Amino acid sequence: FSRRWSPEAFEGYHEACGLFVLSTVAARRVVYYMGGERATNLNILLVGRTSMYAKSTTAEIGTSLLRAADLDWLLAPDEITPQKLIENMSSTGLPINYNDLDSHEQQRSINRGLTAGQRGWYLDEFGGNLATMMRSDSVMFPIKGLIRKLNSAPPYYDYSTISRGQNLVRNPYLALLGNITIADLVPYAKKGATLWGDGFFARFAMVV
Repeated sequence: FSRRWSPEAFEGYHEACGLFVLSTVAARRVVYYMGGERATNLNILLVGRTSMYAKSTTAEIGTSLLRAADLDWLLAPDEITPQKLIENMSSTGLPINYNDLDSHEQQRSINRGLTAGQRGWYLDEFGGNLATMMRSDSVMFPIKGLIRKLNSAPPYYDYSTISRGQNLVRNPYLALLGNITIADLVPYAKKGATLWGDGFFARFAMVV
């Protein structure tokens, strides 16, 4: 199906996006044991030159499949800060307008609350976030540590600050799919580059 509707895409992108869909739907219900309990939260980057290999088109086929299957409530917002993402993943309550929703949206709200800590996150312009991740004064800087922490699928993730209070995520699970160009990667692929060297990209399966 993906090959039919994105015929110009690099072959590996189809499989990678299919695995992201499965990883998202698994929502930590599939585990295995290797030095402790591990989950199937995959981190995948589609790497290619701009507008040449249909990265976005292929990825959107996967996210559209989740919408068609009425499972898109498992997806995190397209644009969100790490702090807000953790807040959302720790919130298991129903929305304040729950009683005003139709039965379908009420059920989606219930499902979203029951799986608040398990999300798939698609970042179409992952490369655009790299520069901000490198700046310690950026709101996106904590994403590196967050990805590393959640990659091990800990039993819980506790984020507490004076201003925000406590955000406790139970059974956290974050599957990631991002698009990035080779040019975006070049500054961080050099010897001694901190982003590459600290093992951050080792968390990702990179489909080039």
